[in-house]
Amino acid sequence: MHRDEDPQILSLEEFCEVRAVNLSGLHIYHLPSVKYALGLGRDAGLLDRASEGKELRDHLTKEFHIPRFFWEKAGWDANGFFWDNIDVIEKTGVTKSTDLKGESERGKIESHCSSSLFLLKEIYHKNAGKYSWRYLTFSTLWFRQNSDDKMSETMILLCFDTRDYEKRPPQPGGSPDPTFQECARSSDAKSWNQEGVARCPHRIYLSLLETILQLYNDAIWSFRTPVRRIEKNEDFAQTADQQAHQLLNRHLDGGDDLDGTHYEDKTLKNIRIDREKRVKSYKLMHELLRHIIHASETLSAAIRTMVDMKRTAELCSAACCSVDGEAQAQKSYSTVTRSMNFYASFLENIKARSDAFRIRLENEIKLAFNVVDALDSYVSGQMMNNTQKLLEDTKNDGRELTQFVSKLSIIFLPPTFTAGFFGMNFFEFKNWRLVWIWFVITVPLVMAASALQKKKATKDFLLAIFRSLFWPFRWLFLYVWDLNKRK
Repeated sequence: MHRDEDPQILSLEEFCEVRAVNLSGLHIYHLPSVKYALGLGRDAGLLDRASEGKELRDHLTKEFHIPRFFWEKAGWDANGFFWDNIDVIEKTGVTKSTDLKGESERGKIESHCSSSLFLLKEIYHKNAGKYSWRYLTFSTLWFRQNSDDKMSETMILLCFDTRDYEKRPPQPGGSPDPTFQECARSSDAKSWNQEGVARCPHRIYLSLLETILQLYNDAIWSFRTPVRRIEKNEDFAQTADQQAHQLLNRHLDGGDDLDGTHYEDKTLKNIRIDREKRVKSYKLMHELLRHIIHASETLSAAIRTMVDMKRTAELCSAACCSVDGEAQAQKSYSTVTRSMNFYASFLENIKARSDAFRIRLENEIKLAFNVVDALDSYVSGQMMNNTQKLLEDTKNDGRELTQFVSKLSIIFLPPTFTAGFFGMNFFEFKNWRLVWIWFVITVPLVMAASALQKKKATKDFLLAIFRSLFWPFRWLFLYVWDLNKRK
């Protein structure tokens, strides 16, 4: 379709009848995707037969001098490239002649062709998991020829993959994507002027690069929202250390929440919930980081492609840019190279922004990993404390039971011993009034045993008292034993 006329939809047969050398002025064609229409795949509604892709590819290669590499899978899988050639029309059989003074003669054709690929990746703001690739491939053919003492200049721009297949259905007849079309309309009007573009084989790149620059800028800034959302997520505001301080303060205040639930249990539950959220965000951040790395890669490739464009423009013959003399040619090329320097510098700044997003996201990933590790350590410590507390409670329960049995033994063991001792056949107590002897012996024994149990420091002293009290009864026991033996 023509830039200066209303867009025209051409059929495959009509486009294959187009002859580049018969065109004059500026012509822009929006063609089907390289992948879906030109041999690497098919898209329903664009080409009816698989053979149409080969027919269109052969016509573009022959008539518009597009290299074979442009149609190969390696070219499609590339993250960016720029290729150019000069005097391509002469090599196809058109004669070229100049006199010794360098003046143009009838039949002379100066020509230049180029092909380029720009690849970019963008994500949707609402969901960082959804993304789309944009392939922007272009091919240009510029030539100047003299016919009937009249000089004519032609610039043909072929735009492939300017539609967003990930977001919108294919446009009919190879019409451009609305986003790309709007960007092109907002470009510098002078850059698209036929007199400005057609006279220089590289001036068309200024408008293309301005449009591509805007697309790269929008794609990189699409990462800002999810990155900021991760950095300012309020759900992760409390760290394990803050929760530990709150737990300690609650324990000092009583340890129970307003609803009667023990605060330690609620805090551990909240920590587990926080940990699960961070683990999920950890996976999402890795996915987002993968997209940012891809975006940085495509930006680096775009910068190299733009530098190659600038180098080619500097090496091109200045005489082909203007028929008004060398001064006008140098002025035109100065405008082209200066603009390309600006675009390359701006792309490098966008690349710096992409690298900043990557570094910030890596910091968030490290923070999430360290916080999850701290939460795990805190939960493990709390579980160990709970286990230790449970063991101490169990130990205390056994100690209380032991102390209770020990007290019962102190109370019942001495009376039982003395009762059994005086109940032996060695003694005969026919008068019950002598029972006071049992109390005299039993009560000191119980008191001594109780004191011995409560105060281990007085063990030796109490034992000495016990021995001194028991010593007279020892002689009494021996005397009774001797009397019974004599009987």
